[in-house]
Amino acid sequence: MAKIGVNDPCPCGSGKKYKKCHALEESRVAGPMREAASLHAMDERLVGDILRFALGQLGGEWCPAEAFEGLGADPSLLPFFVPWSVYVYALDGVTAAERYRVARSARLSPVERSWLEAQARAWMSAWECETVTPGEGMRVRDLLSGVVHDVIERRASQSLRARDTVLGRVVVHDDVAVFCGMHPRSLPPRAAMGVAESARKVTRVRTKLIAPARMLDEELAAILLYAWGVAVEMLDRRPLPTLQNTDGDPLLLTRDHFVVAKGASAEVARRVAALQGAEETTDEGEQERSFALCKPGNAMHESWEHTTVAHVRLSGSKLVLETNSVRRADAARGVVEAACGELVRHRAREHEDPSAGVSDDSGEPAPREAPPPEAIAMLMEMKRAHYAGWADSPIPALDGLTPREAMKDRRSRAELELLLKEMENHEANVPPNERYDFGELRATLGLDAKARPAAKRRAPRKRD
Repeated sequence: MAKIGVNDPCPCGSGKKYKKCHALEESRVAGPMREAASLHAMDERLVGDILRFALGQLGGEWCPAEAFEGLGADPSLLPFFVPWSVYVYALDGVTAAERYRVARSARLSPVERSWLEAQARAWMSAWECETVTPGEGMRVRDLLSGVVHDVIERRASQSLRARDTVLGRVVVHDDVAVFCGMHPRSLPPRAAMGVAESARKVTRVRTKLIAPARMLDEELAAILLYAWGVAVEMLDRRPLPTLQNTDGDPLLLTRDHFVVAKGASAEVARRVAALQGAEETTDEGEQERSFALCKPGNAMHESWEHTTVAHVRLSGSKLVLETNSVRRADAARGVVEAACGELVRHRAREHEDPSAGVSDDSGEPAPREAPPPEAIAMLMEMKRAHYAGWADSPIPALDGLTPREAMKDRRSRAELELLLKEMENHEANVPPNERYDFGELRATLGLDAKARPAAKRRAPRKRD
């Protein structure tokens, strides 16, 4: 890829010169990124030295491998377990890293000593991702202590999404925060809250924030590690949800294929257009005519004025009827056949299970075709209409209370906050231009989080 010149137009399409646009942002990110990469490289070397030191000096007394066996000796846990074994696992109350720092103090450079001191101040906890910038990092909040960090994390930030929670240790060195040892499995909001509650029982701090000094307790780290493993196992055993449409029918994409009598295409189009609830959706210039078949109201969403139950595509001698359940397909087929009579003849029905997914030869899901701008605009309008009345709608998950009513009770408010996090976590899985911003809804309810700035970054200092 050719290098972008500072006076070239910025690739983002803003019309500004690159040096006046994204070059500024990229230079801001590059410094901390380089510093984070350097810290990880130094830590990898130090961890190897500490492991050799512990095995040589402590021998059989130092046996974190037993803990690894207790985790099932899963190889995927090694990047998480190895830092834990030197920085968290303690023999007679002292970690291998602390013994190493004292014994080798004269040989360590100032930056190595300050790094090991930073490691000693770090604690294992459940960190919720408040925001994620793919390829750069995350803003995370400790569910137990409430501490917030802007973490530089290139790899994990590419797969994590808002409101995912990770188990790990955030190490802050020279105002650059990095994860050192992260469990390979993240948890969704409700499962993560269950882990946090288990940890709170150990500390006997049920509602208040836990002081960072108490987070350094080895027993608390062990409880977190155990509870996290249990939560992951329960998620893996959980049956897959049954996908349904808004009528409660099992979701099954269904296509009915019809043959149109010779020369009858225009008459069939006229009869379909005359059906109750039919709306033509043909774009200007298209040869194929298309219609949406709608019914008034919606069984699931009171705010919806109508529900689209089927789509009809008519092209020459072919008519295709598309629905998302067998029940809707049978009903729509009956309506079309009654209206068109002998002008159409059913030839075949095919099904596509939306839960099966589509993969390419690599086994990875095939990229979804981007919907047209008009479809995205309609989707966003539907989301805004739905959430416009959500604050005053009875919610089963809140025991029938409306969100506004739930705000008046401490327990109900906590459940409402968790429900919103689950909704945000789910929404973060769709493309950015199709996401609903829950900030407005939070503001309406008085739940908009007050900005708590993370630690300011200073320019990385020179290494000795």
